[in-house]
Amino acid sequence: MQLSGKIAVVGVAKNCGKTTTLNYLLDKLGQGQRPGLVSVGIDGEDKDYLISTKKPLISVGNGSLVVSSARGFEESSARIEYVEPLGYSTPMGAVYLAEVKEPGEVLLSGMRHAGDVSRALELMAHHGADPCFVDGAYGRVVGARSGLTDGVVVSTGAVLATSLKEVVKRTISLTDRLTCKAVNVEWRRALMRQALDEQQALLGGEDEGPQPLRMKSALVGLPRSRDLWKDAHTAIAIPGVVSNRVLEELLAVTGPVRRCLVIGDGTHLHADDRLLTRFRKSWDVEALESLTLMGVSYNPTSLQGHAFEDVVFYDALRAQYDDDLWIFNPQSERV
Repeated sequence: MQLSGKIAVVGVAKNCGKTTTLNYLLDKLGQGQRPGLVSVGIDGEDKDYLISTKKPLISVGNGSLVVSSARGFEESSARIEYVEPLGYSTPMGAVYLAEVKEPGEVLLSGMRHAGDVSRALELMAHHGADPCFVDGAYGRVVGARSGLTDGVVVSTGAVLATSLKEVVKRTISLTDRLTCKAVNVEWRRALMRQALDEQQALLGGEDEGPQPLRMKSALVGLPRSRDLWKDAHTAIAIPGVVSNRVLEELLAVTGPVRRCLVIGDGTHLHADDRLLTRFRKSWDVEALESLTLMGVSYNPTSLQGHAFEDVVFYDALRAQYDDDLWIFNPQSERV
C-alpha cells in the first residue's frame, strides 16, 4: 500500500481500535517504505494508563523512525538506536528520535503540544521517513491539525454505544468537524490569518476592518462587548478552542444578519453536538483549512461485550460517506 505524507490516526473515543488501525497501516506499507511514528500523549502501552485495560502494542520494523521519551524507549521491546535529541524533557524523560534496529513493540510518549509534533515530523522527514504517522492518544485530534498532517484516518467502534445508529452518528459528528467547510471568501481568510498571528479574536466584515475584542482569552464576557458589534460585522475569527461557553456567548449576540464563525480548522471545535447543531441554525461555521479525511476504520466488537455484524457496520458507514472513501475493518480482510 503506497501511503505517503503525514497521516494522523485519531479515535472517536478510547478503545475504538485506533492502535490496531495504526498497526494495520504499518503492516500494509509497500516494500522499502520507511515509516515514522510519533504520538500526542501516551500510546503503545500494553495496558491503558488511565483505566488499565489491555491494549495492543505498536509494532515497528527495522529502519522505522520513532520519536518518544527515554522512559517510553525503556518500556519498548524493539531495539533502537538514538539518532537525535529533540532538545527538551518531560516527566517521562528526555525526548529523542530513534531508529529501530530490531523489530518489536514501542511505547510512544513525550509530545506536549502541536509545536512538539511539528518538530518531530520535520526531524523524521529530514531523516527519510515516509509516511509519518501521528497517533492521537486518548482521543486527541490535535495531531490532525492543518499544517501538521496531510490527512486523517478516523477509528470508530462498537465501544461508543449499544446502538449502531448512535455509533454512526457520533462518527459522522467527528468527521464532519474535522472536515469543516473551508472559507472561500478572501476577506474572511485574511481575518482568520490576522487572528492567528495576533492570537486574538477579531470581528470583521466585507466593508468593515478588523475589530479586536476586549477579552484576552477565550470569549468570556462577550455579551458585555455587544456594543462593539455592528451589522457590518458579519464574521468573527477565533484562533483558539471553541467550547460550549464560546458558542453560548456567540448565540447571545443577536442582529438582523446571519454571521460566520471562522476557525483555524475543525480540531478547534470542542462543543457538544446538540449545541453545535443549534448554533448552525443561525451561524455559519467555516475553517481556514479543511482537513482531508483519508479513511474510516471500524471495530465491530466492544469491551462491554456487545458487537455488531461486520457487514452491517460497514454498510451503515458506507451509506454516509462518498463512494471513494476508504472504510475498513483492520482486523479482517474486508477493506
